[in-house]
Amino acid sequence: MKAHEVLSDEGKWTREVMARTSEGRTCFEESLTACSWCVEGALSLAYPRLADNYEATDRIENKIGRKIHRWNDDPKTTFDDVRNLLLELDI
Repeated sequence: MKAHEVLSDEGKWTREVMARTSEGRTCFEESLTACSWCVEGALSLAYPRLADNYEATDRIENKIGRKIHRWNDDPKTTFDDVRNLLLELDI
C-alpha cells in the first residue's frame, strides 16, 4: 500500500492530527475506526517499517522544503496539492 492509496479522496484527508474517526474524533492511524489521515498518518499506515517511512518522509520534505506536518496543516495546502505530490513521488 502507498500513501496516495490511503489518501485516495478528499474525505480521507485531515489536518492537525494523525487520524480521525468518522465522527471527527482523534484516533491512532492504525485504528480500525480511522477514516481520515494527515500525510504523516498516511505514511505511518502505508509504511509501517521505519526505514521505509523515513525514506518517504525525507523525499517529501526535500520536495516541499519544510516539515510535512507544517505543510499538511497550512491553510494554503489543498487536497489536490497533497494528492499530486504523493502521486508525483509515487509514495
